[in-house]
Amino acid sequence: MTYLDELKDLQADGGGSVVKFTRPGDAVVARFVGREKVTTKVRENSPRLSIEVVETNIEGIEPGPAVIFESDHIIEIMDREKLTPGQGFALKLCDIKKRFKEFGFKRLPKLDNCPTTGNGEAPDWLLNNPDSDEEHEPGSDG
Repeated sequence: MTYLDELKDLQADGGGSVVKFTRPGDAVVARFVGREKVTTKVRENSPRLSIEVVETNIEGIEPGPAVIFESDHIIEIMDREKLTPGQGFALKLCDIKKRFKEFGFKRLPKLDNCPTTGNGEAPDWLLNNPDSDEEHEPGSDG
């Protein structure tokens, strides 16, 4: 078998969903992947945040890879937090004042490089007891 044979069923890499915060209360729990500047239809050098969604209440967004186009407030937050790849966090749209979206941010260290259940979701032990200080072995469910 050649390398080209192995590519026969390869699908386009769409890079995941685009998370759009539209209503106060919209939130995403995720792991940081990276930040980059991209050219969009609207402008050049548009800041984009790449994430792995663990959980969200935003309709149409599933666990897995996703991107967020950074608003001014998200840029401020991400510049301040200086996350490294694999770090867990939550981002929530708290309010919209005129055209300015105000976000809340919380670091979630228990999600840092945490094993997932295979679909991007955190294991039951984390979801059912997020404030526990108890250590868990990777791959264990309790």
